[in-house]
Amino acid sequence: MPIVSSRLRAIARDTVSIAERGSYRVGTGEVDVRADVAHAVAGTRLYAPDDPVVVPEPVGDTRIDVTNESTLAATRRLGGDVACLVFASARNPGGGFLNGAQAQEESMARGSALYPCLLAASDFYAHHRAHPELTYSDRV
Repeated sequence: MPIVSSRLRAIARDTVSIAERGSYRVGTGEVDVRADVAHAVAGTRLYAPDDPVVVPEPVGDTRIDVTNESTLAATRRLGGDVACLVFASARNPGGGFLNGAQAQEESMARGSALYPCLLAASDFYAHHRAHPELTYSDRV
């Protein structure tokens, strides 16, 4: 059964507000994230099953780490060009993040600009809502 919390709902509301406003307050200062959020949203891509896939040349060695820390903590610790596998909802951007649920996707959405990026790929969610069977989809 999913863990739902009013505290997590409040954090989700704050996260959405920060992404929409493009800034947040820390102490007596203001942190501007507008350009970073806009860049992340603009870089969001939906790949349909029939889309051609261009595989770039490798730029270095691949390293796979499995650690006892949150996905956000691991990506921050590793820095640079990092990819992480997120187990996510095919029907709801951010999963149950807005409702205070706690799982990997929800944690990522609360602590980053993931949610506005997912909203930019609305066709992904529209497809899965229109096809309610629980079969695998090649849409990413």
